[in-house]
Amino acid sequence: MSRPKYNLKFQNRFRDVLRDASWRQEEFCAQTGFGGSTLRLWKSGGHISEHDKNRIVEFFNKRLTSRHKSPITAAWLFQDWKPRYPEEKHQSLPQPPAFPLAHVQHRGTDLQDTDLPDLLTPGSATTNISQLYNPHVGARLAKRLEERSADAILAVENGDFAAQGSIGARIAEDAAAFPSIRSVGLYLAGEGLRLSADLEANPSAKAALYQQALAKYRESSLLLPTDPRPVRGVARINEREELFDEATKGFEHAEGLVLVSKSKRGTPYRMPFLDHEHLRVVRHKIHCLFDLREHSPANVWNRVHKTEELYGLVVHCDNLHRELMEPFSSRQRWWQIEWFMGLVFLAKAWGYLKQHDRMLFCLIHALSFRRSMLANPSTLTNIERANLEWWTEVAFSSREMLTKHFTRRVEQLHAALLHLDYVSVLTTVDDLLLEFRSPGDKNT
Repeated sequence: MSRPKYNLKFQNRFRDVLRDASWRQEEFCAQTGFGGSTLRLWKSGGHISEHDKNRIVEFFNKRLTSRHKSPITAAWLFQDWKPRYPEEKHQSLPQPPAFPLAHVQHRGTDLQDTDLPDLLTPGSATTNISQLYNPHVGARLAKRLEERSADAILAVENGDFAAQGSIGARIAEDAAAFPSIRSVGLYLAGEGLRLSADLEANPSAKAALYQQALAKYRESSLLLPTDPRPVRGVARINEREELFDEATKGFEHAEGLVLVSKSKRGTPYRMPFLDHEHLRVVRHKIHCLFDLREHSPANVWNRVHKTEELYGLVVHCDNLHRELMEPFSSRQRWWQIEWFMGLVFLAKAWGYLKQHDRMLFCLIHALSFRRSMLANPSTLTNIERANLEWWTEVAFSSREMLTKHFTRRVEQLHAALLHLDYVSVLTTVDDLLLEFRSPGDKNT
């Protein structure tokens, strides 16, 4: 026996009520267990199951009976919309007035399939966040997101992890009705917590920060499962906690999400974000494999054929940086700090593989990028000092491949950092770079 069809007239009325500004999508999703995609499908006339239709009707019946004073909804309840009532019984019911879409077009929209520029990654110099987001979220929120985006990018340039956390929390709060945008804010909040934990000396405080970051990352992934960034963040925490198998799987998952997204996107607005994340996840995966080799000598990645594969991965990562970084040069300081981070990672990888020339090339160019960002000759920020200490640590990790003269310069830099002698720090950095700079190059 075939199922009776729903009354189309009341189906249309139901869709009109979906535009009513007296309810919010998050309330609907919380009480029915549906996601925004089910609601969008129903509003657009797509097919959903009879069971899901009944659950939607039950939600709105409760909603309407509790708001029976509304002149729009008092004339009828959705129980009349059930199949058991023949259509002719409702001919005399008053038609509800049409709701103007202008009041509701920005409410609770899921933008995960919309090609919009990422809020945390600089695009081209002509990208206008406010203008591109306006049709989807409204002018007021679009303007606020543009301001948050500028603040977030500046926080990354300055290595201000606390600011990243607070800006991410504000984005998540501002865009509470837009799951994919809220997800970006939660990710940034988690990233600020994780990076702060990396610098935390107290073990209990470090563990607490990691747990807070994990909570942010997981909530972000629930809202936007296609975003590789929170997946990478969780994998990075697993790596720090020496859960290398879980971390490796996480990095491979994140890389897969990047590649799938890059293959599907049809406009250039998302490509800067995807290219940048591609670089990050590949280099993190490589270093997780190095850690896995060191902590587990019997692991398959210590075999000869896997070592050759790892060499190929490092070559691939090096090539990706040369191919994908140039478009970011319009935002100079962001471009410089990302080059510094990438080159230090690559220097460590080449040192691990006993490739002296390539390691030295990456070390010198990384130091050159970081020196160009040191504007104040008398002081260094904590993150600037931490970056230079990381650079010296990578250089020392393969000191047997470096010349005695170069090693002595690195030791001088390390001592100056320990004694907070900032003048000596800058002098030693300049001396290191001078030996590798061509006579015609006037840049530091």
